[in-house]
Amino acid sequence: MNTDRTNHFTLCAIGALGLSLAMLAGGCAPKANSGNSGGSTAKGGATASGGSTTSSSATASGGTTASGGSTTSSATTVSGGTTTSSSTTGSGGTATSGGTTTSSITTGSGGTTTSGGTTVSGGITTSGGSSARGGTTTSGGVTTSGGSGGATVSGGTSARGGTTTSGGVTTSGGSGGTTVSGGSSARGGTTTSGGVTTSGGSGGSATGGSGGSADGGVPPITKDTALSCTYNGSTITIAAADVISDFSQTTPIMYKTTTRGQTIWKSWGPVTPETPSDPAPILTIDSTNPGPCNETGGGSLKIVATGTTQWGEGVGVNFEPDDASTPPKKGIYDAAAAGYTGVGFFAKCSPERNFVYLKVVDAPNDADVQTSSGSPPCSYSASPYCNQYGIKNVTVTGPNPAAAGGWTYYKMYFSELLQDPKTASTFGPMGGLAKNQTTAFQFQLNTPYDTNGGNPVKTPSTCWIDDVHFLKDTAPAPKTTCAAGYNVSGNKIVCGTETTARIFRGVARPSMEWDVAGWNMTPWDMDRIKNGWKANILRVGLNQAYYMQAMYAGIYPKEVARVVRWAEAAGMDVILDLHWVDGGHPSTTQGYMASVASGSDLFWKAIGTAYGSDPHVMFELYNEPTVQWSDWKTNYQALYDAVRSTAPKNIVIIGGIDWAYDLSQVISGTSTITGTNIVYNTHPYGNKAPATDWDAKFGNLTTKFPVFATEFGTYDCSGSWTQSLITYLEGKGMSWTAWSWYVAPTGMGCSSPALLSDYSGAVLNGAGSNADATFQGLKKNP
Repeated sequence: MNTDRTNHFTLCAIGALGLSLAMLAGGCAPKANSGNSGGSTAKGGATASGGSTTSSSATASGGTTASGGSTTSSATTVSGGTTTSSSTTGSGGTATSGGTTTSSITTGSGGTTTSGGTTVSGGITTSGGSSARGGTTTSGGVTTSGGSGGATVSGGTSARGGTTTSGGVTTSGGSGGTTVSGGSSARGGTTTSGGVTTSGGSGGSATGGSGGSADGGVPPITKDTALSCTYNGSTITIAAADVISDFSQTTPIMYKTTTRGQTIWKSWGPVTPETPSDPAPILTIDSTNPGPCNETGGGSLKIVATGTTQWGEGVGVNFEPDDASTPPKKGIYDAAAAGYTGVGFFAKCSPERNFVYLKVVDAPNDADVQTSSGSPPCSYSASPYCNQYGIKNVTVTGPNPAAAGGWTYYKMYFSELLQDPKTASTFGPMGGLAKNQTTAFQFQLNTPYDTNGGNPVKTPSTCWIDDVHFLKDTAPAPKTTCAAGYNVSGNKIVCGTETTARIFRGVARPSMEWDVAGWNMTPWDMDRIKNGWKANILRVGLNQAYYMQAMYAGIYPKEVARVVRWAEAAGMDVILDLHWVDGGHPSTTQGYMASVASGSDLFWKAIGTAYGSDPHVMFELYNEPTVQWSDWKTNYQALYDAVRSTAPKNIVIIGGIDWAYDLSQVISGTSTITGTNIVYNTHPYGNKAPATDWDAKFGNLTTKFPVFATEFGTYDCSGSWTQSLITYLEGKGMSWTAWSWYVAPTGMGCSSPALLSDYSGAVLNGAGSNADATFQGLKKNP
């Protein structure tokens, strides 16, 4: 799309040098919760309700807290454990030996704790244990279990950011001070180990990358019932062992299966990590809105995004509890060994919500995991960087009328999950998830960005997710549209030795020219383009600098490859269009012409190397030249020769001058490019291309060469110009991709040539519009 036309997108018009690395790496998309996706840095030592406070810097060796409201003013060292009594006020702490029962909350009948911290049958049960912001004590569900020298609490000690007490070791990970069981508040990053409290440094560290889940506050549950779902007329069966959560009970957990499970879903974002039992939570169990797979009496996980903060909200669940190391690390679940290939779930939002980040994170550099004892946690903005694998800038559509209850089914395959783009990483530039280091699933609602300038828009919304499960199938393979490969035969594009012309009708898909990951470049988007709108080809705009510069080269080519794979799996061919050569930063300029001087020959050699063996990928050598004919011929011939050195057969597409509109000198034979499998293209727009001009500018060339209109559109709602153009193109046997499969910038409506009002595929301004005329034209595809 050219920049001299009225009301051109002002996309991401941000000063390039003023952007942070995180913003550059993701274009105008928001950073993924600043890397610490589940806990902010602790800043003091907030005292949770109902508990006492110990000094953040004092070394308390044993008698830390008299929970239940009393304060111990000078803790006493004990051997192996601490006795804290709910009714005892100690001025010097209580010394015991061998580790005894912690009874800071009511000890229920049916269990005792022997000396040494060993739990016998029944365990210790909290009866109505207090719920403290920053350290939730789950009522009626704390079970203590074994370990000499101190009890292992594996259920009622979930604190801000996700505190785990294991084997008598409590490591803080919450913001503002971690609350340990019994209502005691430990300032900063306090670690309690075997009854010994040591200072963890003021402020503590931010943890809880998947929402700060701690090991269950509920009795162990094994999911023993398979889920059967009806979706879009098909039946989906999810085996019981594969179910992560179906939210069929009040406390949402990941079901316990063999060695994983029983971790509670948590939230993070504008509030501290919380569970549905917290006051005014952002997540609740909604029994009135079950997903397609729910059993009788079930519900879904409702996530309320208030729209009051810039970076949004999210929820997550760990696949295993944190381990007992110091500092703790997320428990690793070997998904590959279990035969799993990804994670599936149902979701919907109201209204449709973009910039959702779907993540399955891995352990070594997750946001709350340190690479080794004593090393700093990874960060989103400084080395060591966090690797968060997933699909970025996703749009979760609103109620889907084709599916039961309006739900959409999403599948994330480990093989297709890519890390955030960064210049350096302690985990290396991996192209997919480390399947044997899977730790958590996260559903993060980043603040939406205005498409007309890249400004954050604090938009309230509500999303529901349900029936989260592991997958055992593999990512869809490309669907063969022409196994023999496409060739130019006279003025036609044909498949192999066929004689009938192949006509391509599709859409141009912007955003990868200004954002590394693209906006809503997802497999579900490809499905809507192919199966909803019936397109058979997708044109993807690329940025040369993103592909070639070192700071992006580790991830951008993989993002492009993933989009190509998704499009082909949906059944579409792909045009890779060199859209911008402007230096790789968000702006509204796209350059005058790709050339050897701009390094575009190297770009096309690299693209040819990557896709030269894929006959379903076509190469559009430059988007919209604004040069004279002599420069046009020199530059295009050099680019053609470059791509042919690595890709001898793919279709090559070459646009005219005047923003690719004018092919008159190709028609006259004055300017042509020497080579094979060449297709010429034009970009007619309603504000500059009257029907009386079409023959002379591009139509007459169709008697000599195949001609492709890779962009066109209008700036009004009538649709009459678009309908006339499509009729003309069809009459000439021309292929076309309409500009553009994209939601119209705020306030522009039909004054933009965008086709969508939202990413569900709804046409902009309905019947008779430019978008509707395009949609009706696409429906001619077989």
